[in-house]
Amino acid sequence: AITEMGGKNAVIVTQNAELDETVSGILYSAFGHAGQKCSALSRVIVHHSLKEKLIERLKEAATDLKVGKAFDLETTVNPIISIEDKERLQRQAKEAALEASKFNGRVVIDRSAEDLPGNCVGPVIIELPFERAFDKDSFATKELFGPVLHIIGFDQLDDAIKLFNGTEYALTGGV
Repeated sequence: AITEMGGKNAVIVTQNAELDETVSGILYSAFGHAGQKCSALSRVIVHHSLKEKLIERLKEAATDLKVGKAFDLETTVNPIISIEDKERLQRQAKEAALEASKFNGRVVIDRSAEDLPGNCVGPVIIELPFERAFDKDSFATKELFGPVLHIIGFDQLDDAIKLFNGTEYALTGGV
């Protein structure tokens, strides 16, 4: 039997983080296996002093990620498990983008609607304000099980930890 535990996993990026390693780790954890693993990163909680630099680097890197067939060795973001899940993720990406615009967030990158082979869905990165990321109706707290990443800024480490622990469930995390 294979069981999927799910999780709304997060990483806290402090102001002394090394950005090259941070970006590399985020990309691998959030978009490897198209975010379809219980340990996939789905929330980046980043100190405001680094937030814009990190966002720009993630945007550039996510733009270059190869989305495609699983057996292509150049592929980073492989296909979604089913056409139904692909369609669900594309709908949720649109809804998450609307949430961002409504609550003073922004879409950093949305490659979910690209013309890609098979069941592929490109990476999505959305920034949300700290307060919104606590709301149980926010996409930042819902399990999407796909290549969708939320970025949330913080000022104090205690606040980041509160947000880190503020979801109904999570399986992994890091600092």
